[in-house]
Amino acid sequence: MLVRMDKLTKAAASAGYGIAAPCPLDFECVQWCFETALMLKAPFIMCYHAWKNYGMSAEELADAVKFYAAKYPQVPMGLCLDHGRSYEDAIRAIKAGFTAVMVDRSDLSDKEIAAAILEAVKMAHAADVSVEAALGGAQTRDASLEQREETLTNVASAREFALATGVDAIAVAVGSYHGDVKDQEAIMHYDLIRDLKENVPVSLVMHGCSFLGEEKLRRSAQLGIAKFNVQGELLNAGMQAAKQRLLDKGGCTSAAELNAVIKDAYIGQLTSFMTAIGDVNRL
Repeated sequence: MLVRMDKLTKAAASAGYGIAAPCPLDFECVQWCFETALMLKAPFIMCYHAWKNYGMSAEELADAVKFYAAKYPQVPMGLCLDHGRSYEDAIRAIKAGFTAVMVDRSDLSDKEIAAAILEAVKMAHAADVSVEAALGGAQTRDASLEQREETLTNVASAREFALATGVDAIAVAVGSYHGDVKDQEAIMHYDLIRDLKENVPVSLVMHGCSFLGEEKLRRSAQLGIAKFNVQGELLNAGMQAAKQRLLDKGGCTSAAELNAVIKDAYIGQLTSFMTAIGDVNRL
């Protein structure tokens, strides 16, 4: 059942758990996400990366999601445009049936970002669609510790931004970063998460959640992160499983055989991720 994203994140934030937000690259991943959510009784949010999705268009993903949402109406889920760079991206997603749009205008000044988000909120809310923005940002792996510290989200600024724009969720910078991150490399600022939860009146989102490890995910959810974007570790699990099967057997008899291996690994990793953030038995 497709619902507004903020309906899911508000419930999660109030109860101290997180919502998994996988970003699939093809139709089979969409199916696997729904099957995992049904098995775990887990609400979830599916993301579509506006400028980094090579497997399908926004409209194709929306059609697939609508099919599985109708097939599994007992699973509440949201469909979110991730890193939309323009009004055209947002309008296209809303027309396709997305229930949330993330507007990423990190190329602008703070004042310009607030103005852009305010306009996006007016447009999206008129269509009963949630809006996510970003303050600070998940760094890339090659960023220095000083660069990561400089981009951490400021609590006072985040509160002012939320009140001024009417945005439904804010992606905050609290220590995670994009890339093939080893668990020990990400320095999570748990006090900052706690302060943001206590002072910012909207749902908190964390990008760059792959490979953080169970403990960092669990604590972040308990302290206030409501939405956890994940992609890399799910895809990596499938690729590594496929590679191992080929090495062990010297090949495979069919693409279907290899795909079954990838599916099991993908679902297994998503299960571990959802379990870590408390996104199980919530229906």
